[in-house]
Amino acid sequence: RDAMDARASIRGMQTGVRDLRLAATAADIQKASEYLVSRLKSVDRFADEMLKLSRSVENRARIEKLKARAHDYSKAAQQIAAVRGEAIAAAGGGADGAARIAKLNEDVIRIAREVTLPIAVEVEGLANQIGEFAKHAVEEQAAESAREMAAAERESMALGIGAVLLLIATSIF
Repeated sequence: RDAMDARASIRGMQTGVRDLRLAATAADIQKASEYLVSRLKSVDRFADEMLKLSRSVENRARIEKLKARAHDYSKAAQQIAAVRGEAIAAAGGGADGAARIAKLNEDVIRIAREVTLPIAVEVEGLANQIGEFAKHAVEEQAAESAREMAAAERESMALGIGAVLLLIATSIF
């Protein structure tokens, strides 16, 4: 469950980055940044919960990497926010301002394409691997529980038959 919640928080971070890229005012940047920070805290919380429960060294490494890459993603998003803030501040500067805004918008696109997109793909893959690992572990535990229940049922049946035989033998003697 925590893996699925972490994946949802990561997707929320992606939405926050989209909102940063589309921000038209300083208030929009602030709102998107706050949303991104809240989603990062959520990823951290779910990752910490998963680390408490995970016994697999391999999966723990994935979870720690997911957490670290989510922080990297957030830092890249802060770069986008800073550039968008400059572009918004440069608005109204005439022809010089328009050229500067165009260059800053290109910088935002470059950061998104070269930095955030690869991180988002990697984080999404890690989240999927963690979720699949957890799903597989749950299936194994459910199968083990079913085997234990079947064994307990057989033992109780044998005990019941033994008790019936003992009662029959007692009544004969």
